[in-house]
Amino acid sequence: MAEKWKSNLEKTDDPIWWFDDPRIDEVRKRMTSEKQINAVCEWSFVWTQYSGKSYYYHLHGIEHDVISHPSAKPFFPWLKDEHFFTYEGDPIFNRYFGINQGRTKNPPLDLNVFLKEINPYIQFGPEWMIPPYKEIYSRNNPIVAGEKPVIILNNKYNLEFYPPKPINFFSYEFMDLFCKKFKDMYDIWYIRHNKGNASDYTDDRHPPIDNNYNDYQIMANKHKCKTLYDFQEETGLPYNVVQMHMLAKAKYIVTLNGGNGCLSSYFGDEVWQWGNPDGPFSDLPAFRSLGWYNMLNPNGRVYGTTDWKTMLAIIEHDWVTKNKKYKPPEKKKTVFIKDMPHLV
Repeated sequence: MAEKWKSNLEKTDDPIWWFDDPRIDEVRKRMTSEKQINAVCEWSFVWTQYSGKSYYYHLHGIEHDVISHPSAKPFFPWLKDEHFFTYEGDPIFNRYFGINQGRTKNPPLDLNVFLKEINPYIQFGPEWMIPPYKEIYSRNNPIVAGEKPVIILNNKYNLEFYPPKPINFFSYEFMDLFCKKFKDMYDIWYIRHNKGNASDYTDDRHPPIDNNYNDYQIMANKHKCKTLYDFQEETGLPYNVVQMHMLAKAKYIVTLNGGNGCLSSYFGDEVWQWGNPDGPFSDLPAFRSLGWYNMLNPNGRVYGTTDWKTMLAIIEHDWVTKNKKYKPPEKKKTVFIKDMPHLV
């Protein structure tokens, strides 16, 4: 099945990849900067191709405007509000996301993000720089972590590309085993949006479909993991702002591939991306190797697999078994001279 998604992506001259919306033109009439970035597109491109372009302009003091999803401002935190513009169209439009060869106002999307191993500094052109999301969202972070290091499980349950139902999501069996293996040594935090599109969240393909997917019954109710909604209630901050602050606190991240994996790659000491072997991303070269995703976080490592049982065995060995064998040196009590009268 995954081969079908790959072949669809490669058909860049197919009309299905073109989209034009006069509402984008109406917004752009209000944009005054000479440099303008149209990031009304699938999230993977927002988080790589266009956030990096905006950050490059920011670093070099180049005034620019960005248009993107209503909930995308947290991914351009360096940008002043007056330079961020939102597209208010139906998010389902993105099934038409396309390549700009003069026939559409939609932004040019570099499908090599999916199709092959790349060097982003070459692929996206000279005006591009990795956004330091982890550094930015570690500053003044309002989320308070406990004494244990944090593992984040980053999940989704929605349509991608053209399947009739969600395919790429963590099973109940995996989530239950994951919590049992790691909750004693780590605080497990859970991210998965399940409240439909809102002012602080946009699904770039279709509105999330929950049906009978009872993941919160396992993660929050059974295993008492803190969720993004818990932190949102504590901080009063928008969904994506809370998500970025949570990711900045994580030591390890286990995520779905696709957009989740792309954003998660900026954070953590180690990121594992899993994808359903029948899913839309798992057979694409970029998600098999994940080499260029490692460039997004110079201090971390990114791995990918379609075999969750093997992944679970590896990370249990690396994150639990090896850590149990390591005993940190005991802290020595500080002794002051006034407590040693024979030296006074």
